[in-house]
Amino acid sequence: MADVTSKQYKVYITPKISEFAYGDEVQVDAEILFNGIKTMKKSIDSSDYEIGVYTYGDIALKVDNKDGKYNDEMDKRSIFNYTRDLAKVRVDYSDNNGDVTRFRGLINEEATKQDLDKKEVKFRVLSNDSVIRTTRVAGGLIPNGSLASTAVKNILNQTKITSILNYSASNIALERDFTIDNGSKLENKSSREALNQILTVSNSVLIIDSSDNIIVKPRDFNDISLLSLYGPYDLFNRQNILGVKSYNNGRHRTFTSVKLAGYEVTDSAFAADYGYRQIEKEADFITNDISKASLAQNILDDFKAPRIELELTCPTHVVKDVNLLDPISLNYPLRIERYESDFLPVIGITKIDDADQRLPNTYGDIDIKPNVAFKIIETSENPLRFETTLKLRQFGYYTDVFSSYVGFAVIGESVIGGTGDACAKWNPAVIGGGYLGCTKVG
Repeated sequence: MADVTSKQYKVYITPKISEFAYGDEVQVDAEILFNGIKTMKKSIDSSDYEIGVYTYGDIALKVDNKDGKYNDEMDKRSIFNYTRDLAKVRVDYSDNNGDVTRFRGLINEEATKQDLDKKEVKFRVLSNDSVIRTTRVAGGLIPNGSLASTAVKNILNQTKITSILNYSASNIALERDFTIDNGSKLENKSSREALNQILTVSNSVLIIDSSDNIIVKPRDFNDISLLSLYGPYDLFNRQNILGVKSYNNGRHRTFTSVKLAGYEVTDSAFAADYGYRQIEKEADFITNDISKASLAQNILDDFKAPRIELELTCPTHVVKDVNLLDPISLNYPLRIERYESDFLPVIGITKIDDADQRLPNTYGDIDIKPNVAFKIIETSENPLRFETTLKLRQFGYYTDVFSSYVGFAVIGESVIGGTGDACAKWNPAVIGGGYLGCTKVG
């Protein structure tokens, strides 16, 4: 494991010097009080019983203000010469292996409070993408017949947004680029509300990367190297998970029917298996029924089958480089103990579970195999404890990694080659050293 003997959080503030310009960055962590940085959270599409909800992260930042350094612009001692509102904040995690930026945000003056007795200032810092909340869709910005990608570009390419975030048209790529029939239905809405509606219908997400670039992409996992995490009973003692909670089979976010702008699409076979459960989304800017049907079916395909979801906690240094939608492999085996003085049984040498080599005892409630594919849909970082909790959602199975599984045999607990889609046919049993998997989904 990497050397993390020295670890800390560094905090920087960049004050504004005019409406759309910023001055020099100032390091301020020396004035951050104990407990002065609250949990840093960011999530995407992670709300229970819902889809298409994009949460803007925010933190509370408490500083020592005994010399008036953090007063508003009326005090000449302050670092804020123009205004405190929308000053940039950057929080880095630092250890022996270097610094990694874990949060970027903007001071919200409306929620800033001062305690004169304690000589403290408590800033509310909204993540940088919160600037999208402060703009609206002006009349004529989205002409009738525009592609959804064009509408997204027009909404994001506004000076108030681009003075904070880096915008490039090349970073806008929707999963389904449909035609907006009536652009006036999006006019005078906040940019956030309009984007949420367009992104949900197109099955896409908006992410701000570590360099403040605006990225619009399909909600699929990021195409990067896989991060492997290990439970306490890993065969090679590679444990880097502190705990797992909120495990569920995904039925809480399984929808077998989608109603989009009044047009309903239902999968009868999945409704028979998992019950009829409909989610309805507004999209009055689409009037073409063929388009509605195609887009609704696209959403249904992502959510008609249950997907495992869970939350796990790791030391921050283990996951300090992760981002939303990164792929994760989770090896969380049961605890295995041989039966009394017996050896573990070996297929081909002795009869399985005979009197000499009986099957081992297993302990624990859930066994999660490393070929189950997860993506990150939420991160929650605790700076005081140097721990980070990840919320994961399954998106399929890995077959190009973990082609075999070494362990004891499990026989008679599953049916080889079930019916339905590819992953319904997957057989979790192992016989000897062989591992039966399924095609990669997602």
